[in-house]
Amino acid sequence: RRWRPWLRLIGVGNRSIKQLDEIKLRSREVVMHVSLREFKHADLETLTSSAERCGADEYMSRLGPKGFDGSDTQRAEAWCWSVIVCEKEDVGAVLVEIDQEDPTLAVLGIIIWDANYWGQSIGRQAIEMAIADAKEHLEFQALQLSVRKTNARALVCYQHSGFEIVNEGIKYINDQAVPIYIME
Repeated sequence: RRWRPWLRLIGVGNRSIKQLDEIKLRSREVVMHVSLREFKHADLETLTSSAERCGADEYMSRLGPKGFDGSDTQRAEAWCWSVIVCEKEDVGAVLVEIDQEDPTLAVLGIIIWDANYWGQSIGRQAIEMAIADAKEHLEFQALQLSVRKTNARALVCYQHSGFEIVNEGIKYINDQAVPIYIME
């Protein structure tokens, strides 16, 4: 997404990060409280095992920041990494990181590892909160993501979050060519 002064994030308006910390979602007549908390080293095992259980390797190329060695998960100058919490339960993770090749570009990644929370706009709300947090802590001019063409659920989530397909390409994962969309 290219930042335009006249463009506001959907549903964010002029609210601060603290006001965004808990957003109520109306889904299937149930109010869900969604918040983000900083990703900690203790979350690595949950992320890895949960991603394996939900088959994340079918739609994600990696689970953490590029070059992440597992040693330090604290907020870095190059990323904002958070756990998505819904109704006091950890249900996913979201990452905004500065692109290593283009420091004016940030890259978004998200996983909701509990299928019970899919299709309820939790990902969209987490994306909005993560972008707002990243804008306070990182310096970038554009935000981009890549999504596998076969990941229809994620594609809809990203489109509802205001991203548009700007290009398509191929990503090589485990020596396999994977068709992707590039979205901004």
